[in-house]
Amino acid sequence: TLEQVLSQRENASSGDVFYARSQLAVRAGDLQQAFELARQAVEDNPQRIEFLTWAGRLALNLKLPDTGLEYFRRAFEREPDDHDLALAYADLLARTGDADGSRKIMSEMTQTPDVMLSRILFEIAAADREAAAALFEEFDAMDFDDPEEKAYFQAQAAEALQYRPRAIELYGRIKTGERALGAAIRRAELLALDGYMDRARSELRDLRLQADELTIEESWLAEARILRQADDREQAFRILDEAVQQLPHSIPVLYTRGLLAAELGWVDLAERDLRVILAQQPENAAALNALGYTLTDQTERYEEAESLIRQAYILQPNEPSIIDSMGWIAYRQGRLEEAKQFLRKAWRLDRNPEIAAHLGEVLWVLGEKEEAVKTWREGQAVDNGNPVLLETLERLEVEF
Repeated sequence: TLEQVLSQRENASSGDVFYARSQLAVRAGDLQQAFELARQAVEDNPQRIEFLTWAGRLALNLKLPDTGLEYFRRAFEREPDDHDLALAYADLLARTGDADGSRKIMSEMTQTPDVMLSRILFEIAAADREAAAALFEEFDAMDFDDPEEKAYFQAQAAEALQYRPRAIELYGRIKTGERALGAAIRRAELLALDGYMDRARSELRDLRLQADELTIEESWLAEARILRQADDREQAFRILDEAVQQLPHSIPVLYTRGLLAAELGWVDLAERDLRVILAQQPENAAALNALGYTLTDQTERYEEAESLIRQAYILQPNEPSIIDSMGWIAYRQGRLEEAKQFLRKAWRLDRNPEIAAHLGEVLWVLGEKEEAVKTWREGQAVDNGNPVLLETLERLEVEF
């Protein structure tokens, strides 16, 4: 048993047993039991930081913010110099309404680049742009042992402050280490957003001169992404065609091309790519769901679509996009109440405007028109330009 295994470990305590059992309970989906076990671990050894923070996280997941905050407070009091713990506690204080307490903790920490970014993001969230801008200037004047680390975090701060040209310049300073690829990709995305599409694509092509397959793959995906965001979907598809020629076994490239084909209404091409993935990975829940949803939305092959979506649902029953597909296939087959239940759950888990479009349509057809409009408005608040939401309202001839 787990207790016997742990008892054979040197210095293992009953608290370790409770902690391990709590983690197993999370994997089994029983958060309440996991929390009770975590609480017992803390009672057995209230000095163990990992017990306190684990109990705190579980309390927060159970929507017990005061309890979660108390566990984190106790952990922080025992290890105030723990960098990650201090940032987590400051974030939790901010989210529970103690802005001054959060500011105090962050201002008293060693002012590393990630702390400076956290302080700037905090002030932006608090709607104090002047304070955020002042902190950015302070950050700019600071010296650190690793200038690329500073550039990485400062670039994110610049983005948050909408200093896009500065962010582009800062990302360009990052040339080495594990952050270099992400910085290069983000720089290209910002260049495209700023209207420099040719330059962005040129920099991504330069990345593909490297031998590293991950870099090559990510550069192809990024180029397709910026073209799609610029509403040039057919050119994005052509780029992915080139990518597949160079990387014929890349699951991310095939998957992205399949999704884009579906967006373009090219169902046969979408199905081809997604079935290639499923031949290699029969339990790829994302591909199962994507193919099932495409068949639901763009064909009348509903039985086949439902079989695919249900396989995805068995694999990932808490994934909002899959729950949304479960609702959409139920709607297409006339099972409106079942559709409503799935789509309500998906909307609770993920405020995605596409889910709002689907839920609103089901409510509208059921005659619950006030609730439908309310849901669509909430979807518009997230993204009023979402194409699925716009198409739904136009097709149903709804104005509000």
